[in-house]
Amino acid sequence: MTDKYEPLCSATKEEIIEKYKEEFHLYIFDCWLLKQRKNAIIKIISQEEKYDEIF
Repeated sequence: MTDKYEPLCSATKEEIIEKYKEEFHLYIFDCWLLKQRKNAIIKIISQEEKYDEIF
């Protein structure tokens, strides 16, 4: 765990770029998951509204 708290000045340029890429990809994936969840919720709500109109 000690490497987690190393100052950035001790890291190489490649290490900093690699850490940035990894965090960016995780951020993009989180955004995609959030969008998928929102789309699923919207579909569920629209289906509920359709069933409410029928019954």
